[in-house]
Order: sequence, then structure tokens, then C-alpha cells
Amino acid sequence: MKRVVFLLGSPRGVKTGTESIANYLEARLPGIEVQRWRAHQIFRDGDQVAAFGESLRGAQLLVLCTPVYVHSLPWPFQEVLAALDDSPNRGGLSGLNVMTVIHSGYLEDIQRQTCFEMCQHFCRETGMVYRGGFGFGASPLIDGRPLESTGRLMRWVRRALDEMATCIAHDRELSGKATALIHRHFALMPRWLMIPLMKLKVERDAKKAGVDYRARPYAIDEPVTGTTDA
Repeated sequence: MKRVVFLLGSPRGVKTGTESIANYLEARLPGIEVQRWRAHQIFRDGDQVAAFGESLRGAQLLVLCTPVYVHSLPWPFQEVLAALDDSPNRGGLSGLNVMTVIHSGYLEDIQRQTCFEMCQHFCRETGMVYRGGFGFGASPLIDGRPLESTGRLMRWVRRALDEMATCIAHDRELSGKATALIHRHFALMPRWLMIPLMKLKVERDAKKAGVDYRARPYAIDEPVTGTTDA
């Protein structure tokens, strides 16, 4: 039986857009064994990272699925990749195929470019084979829901993942069709409309969590006077 391993980058648990993406893709890989690892759960545990590395031996594919954190890969995710790169047994991973799904709040492709370059660099350093990937914005709108329930909102994301699943099942690199489909995601929604929609989402989540996102905990109410001599 073919085996595909997912490494997920979200540090926020199982009710996330990252998990929703992984769930959707796994459901479209019938007859393929899927193993799922979460970087934030294993990055501090050397034994767990080693077990993750062992799970890659004999696998058909590694899928790197992660959100963007401050224009980069989440730190726990980076730590797991670095541990694999430093592993004395990394030679056994040479030739393993890798695909990526990288998502973010911002719509522009440039917001995710650094993450793609980091993943491709990881493949070069370890001898793995980069087989393509795609990214998309507005992923906070998934809000941990099954992708099937997001309707038109994530229609093109679902179609791109469908195409990715087909490529995985047939041992092909990611097709240009998947990239073309994902580029239609919010292609017709103007920036002036997307920004206030995302702002409303942030305000709603902050209110639900009891967070005042306008708070300035380090603000100085009184002007600073006087000088300090060295």
C-alpha cells in the first residue's frame, strides 16, 4: 500500500484551516495510507522527531502543509525540518517526493514566497525531490470548518486539492492545472472589499475570545522627562 506522510505547521490544535486542508486531501486518497504529524507537538521531543523521520522511510510522498507566520514558516515547523536536515540518517530520505500547501491571510502570492523558497531549500539540502505546491490567501475564513461546508468561498481551493490528490494517486508531480485553479481563488474579489471582510473576521474572533485588539499594554501615558547620565 502506498503511504503519504503529512507534516502540519499550525500550532493552534486541530480546529484550524491547516487541519481542514489535510482532512479534505486525505479523504481523496482512498487506498493510500496517510500518516499525520503536527510540528508543534513533536519539535521539542527528539524521540518524536526521530519517529517522524522513520515514518518517511518507504513513503511515497511528504506533504508539507502550513500557514504563514510573520512572512515565514512557523518556528516549530522550521525546527522539525532543521532536525531532519541535521539527522545522521538523513541519507535514507534522499529521493523522497515532497509537495507543499501554504496558506495565509493575505491574498498576494508574495506573502507566501519565502515559505516556498524555504521548503525548496530544505529539499535541496536533504536530497528530497520537490514535486510542486501551491498557496492561497484568505485561509482564516475557513475557520476550522470542513472545506466541504465552505461553499463558493473555497471552491477553487477544493478543486486544486482534488487535482493534487489525482497527481498523488498517479505518482505525478503537481500539474499546472492545480496552479491555474488556485489562481482563480478570490481572483474576482477586489482588494477594497477583501480588506474590510478580513477586518470584520478579526474583530469577531477577538470579541469571541475576549481580547481587546486595540489594547496598548506598553503605551506610556505620561511623557518621559529628564535624562540619564552614562
